[in-house]
Amino acid sequence: MPSEQSPRPRLGKLEKIDLTTYWKSEETFSSWVAQADTLKLLSEALDLELEVVTQQETVTFGTGLLCQDFVHGSRVLVENQVAATDFGRLGQLIADAGLLQADVIVWVTGQFLPEHRAALEWLNQISPETSFLGLELELWRIGDTAMAANFSLIAQPEDWAQVEVPQPEPEPEPEPEPEPLTEAEQQSLDFWSGLCEQLERRGSIVKPGTPEPKEVMGFAVGRAGFRLYASLDRQDHCLYVELHLSGEDAQPHFYLLADEQAAIEAELGMALTWD
Repeated sequence: MPSEQSPRPRLGKLEKIDLTTYWKSEETFSSWVAQADTLKLLSEALDLELEVVTQQETVTFGTGLLCQDFVHGSRVLVENQVAATDFGRLGQLIADAGLLQADVIVWVTGQFLPEHRAALEWLNQISPETSFLGLELELWRIGDTAMAANFSLIAQPEDWAQVEVPQPEPEPEPEPEPEPLTEAEQQSLDFWSGLCEQLERRGSIVKPGTPEPKEVMGFAVGRAGFRLYASLDRQDHCLYVELHLSGEDAQPHFYLLADEQAAIEAELGMALTWD
């Protein structure tokens, strides 16, 4: 036996509510716009992530909201008007935008008149660095149930897509203070500095690098594949010097020098270690 189908829900009558009937004043409407749930609806309609920074009291027309879009770093000014748009509020919107240096200006109202929508479109054309958006709010009720708000984006730049506002470059962190040299490091630095001064004074073909507080230092001798290295041995109070051969001709060069071993050692006045 087939199971009985559940009854379909009863259809209710869809009724549009006049905003000025529900919100009796600009102040109550602006307070509703500033609520977290309303800002979430605004964010979804604008593809932003809004959070109130401050509630800006305007000179003539009630309350505006200065928000931050935390996804793109934009300053967003939200101007609220429960009734139909008028030129007075348009002027106030532009004045507040200049005062607060907003990147995005949102005009929320119950009805956009054609001339004011055209004004926002013109502002978007002449000010590419600032975006002017128009949001029209509708309030609906089905039967006796709770009402629902719906925002419609009716004015925007032609290429409306949020671009991240350039953030200032962070100041570079100061270089950490170098660790003080140990006594041994300072002795090495002094020794190599003095040796480099001697080589320069004598016009030697041996060219040192920059003295460092290390026990080993390299020296160029003016020929590729040949380099001198000097090492300080504090334990035996000695200075070791070696000629290091590198590259594909290192072994042939080594044997050519080895053939002159006796003459080289005689000129130096000491025996050498050949490796």
